[in-house]
Amino acid sequence: MNPLVPLLSNNHKMIDIIRMRKGTEFNIETLKDDLGISRTTADKLFQNVHANKHFPLIMRKGKSLVIDGTLGYFLGISIGSEHIRVVVIDLNFQPVDRNRILIDDKIQAIPNFYHDESSDNSYAFKTPQKNANSLSELRDLLSQIVGLFLALHQQKDASFNLLGIGFGVSGPVDYCAKVWVSSPRITDIQNMTLLDIVGYDNEQTIRKEKIFVSLDNNAKTAVISEYQFLMETHNGSYDKDIALLYIGSGLGFSAVIDQKLLRGSHNMFGEISHVPIITSPPSDESDYKISSQNIEDALEKNGWKNMPRLLPYLLKMINGLLGIDAFILVGHNIKKGQNLIPALMDQRTIFTVESTHRYCNYEVGRQEASTSAIGAAIEAYMTLCAYQTDSENRMNLSHEIKWNTL
Repeated sequence: MNPLVPLLSNNHKMIDIIRMRKGTEFNIETLKDDLGISRTTADKLFQNVHANKHFPLIMRKGKSLVIDGTLGYFLGISIGSEHIRVVVIDLNFQPVDRNRILIDDKIQAIPNFYHDESSDNSYAFKTPQKNANSLSELRDLLSQIVGLFLALHQQKDASFNLLGIGFGVSGPVDYCAKVWVSSPRITDIQNMTLLDIVGYDNEQTIRKEKIFVSLDNNAKTAVISEYQFLMETHNGSYDKDIALLYIGSGLGFSAVIDQKLLRGSHNMFGEISHVPIITSPPSDESDYKISSQNIEDALEKNGWKNMPRLLPYLLKMINGLLGIDAFILVGHNIKKGQNLIPALMDQRTIFTVESTHRYCNYEVGRQEASTSAIGAAIEAYMTLCAYQTDSENRMNLSHEIKWNTL
């Protein structure tokens, strides 16, 4: 067993608090108050993790307690209809610069699908498009990506301690069966297992190395990433209800209510892509409803100019159902659509009922196209905290996700 795993699992509440307080002066007294324990107990917890013979995980830096993020890493992979995003985060949930991973040449050598939208701390690939071999191409691509990071983990001198792998996928995930059920665009996806996704050799390595694996819908991993970001930027005190709209080739949705990720029956909450919404007497067919096809048409034919007209009605429905405090927009094209925000805020009387006009404000999040991959990696960490190393459940996240306000 990796000796870091029980250290993280047994002390994750303390580590989570230190992570959220990382931008402030934070000491044993603060830890005591946030955990609701005595000063003596807090000091013993700190000493246990600080003086651990294998990993001095938590240290003092001036008046603050800090986590050595370089001791362990989590790989996040978001599989969308158009792009596959790959990110590595450290124990501080910070995306790791590609220059520190030293795998660039091998990643860029993957033929056909490497995409130049890659950033300083993420990789991007084009998702294989529908053809007779698209499913096989997708599986081969994912197998190559995962295999490279597993190989790096197994190099004794590489200092790349991979603890978990998280996947965020387009479409619903069945936790009981532990499968990727389907995808609205990658139509050949049918109940894909982890073995199907990563390949036999990689799955055997994952089991041998006791690496934790999570699998979720990519709109849900995106809201996990964004809510964690908001918690950290608000020093652990963020407690608003938030809805997330994932604008890609289709339209995804997720929400955190009472600091808890909404899953619904069979983890199907948020699957709204094809819900028709009557907006007004139609002047033509494109005005009649909002669906993923309409969104795609609006983007392809008219760029972003139609989006301010389409989105308020969807936000009106979401706000009416959930009574949210705030919303956030993510997606691989969202940086191109910053004009959406003032347009949407100017139309709040359209997309909120009169009694809630003061709610439904816009939140600025990571502004990263790779946010779903970051959230997938964070979920892999949450899997580690929830399950024992020898449990088969460490191969799939199946518990509730909730944040606690400090």
